[in-house]
Amino acid sequence: MSTNFRDYVKADGRDHFFLTQLSRLGLPPRFVDMHLDNFWAFYCERVRLEEEGVNTKDWSSREDELHQRWKVCQFNAELELMSQPGCSPEARGQLVLAKTLSADYKAPLGGYPTNHLYFTQGHYHSLANKPLEPCFVYWHPSFGEEDASGEGGAS
Repeated sequence: MSTNFRDYVKADGRDHFFLTQLSRLGLPPRFVDMHLDNFWAFYCERVRLEEEGVNTKDWSSREDELHQRWKVCQFNAELELMSQPGCSPEARGQLVLAKTLSADYKAPLGGYPTNHLYFTQGHYHSLANKPLEPCFVYWHPSFGEEDASGEGGAS
């Protein structure tokens, strides 16, 4: 990483919407730090790949695929928790996060497999950072459409 990028990370590295979501889940700081590392590693790799010519269509397709998979993970988490009355929204969000960021899944890009887990997990956090975008994902249910306060995004 360049010195300027490191300064940016130091100054602004924790001012992200996805971190607000993770903190709402009550995750320990070491988990949040790991997710932040994955987000920045994805960001650096995306910049590098865009400079090498990976096109916008491939990124859009990947984001749509990640979003569709997140919907399935969210649905499966809700089904799993139906048998547990009184489950907290935090527990629901933790399960959605765990299913979505499974170590078994590494999303392809442009028809090519990817090898590093941070590249998929960081991309999910990038999507969770953009509540006004069509492929927005959220971890805690209060950030979704069902949120009456208007803070949530589209699902």
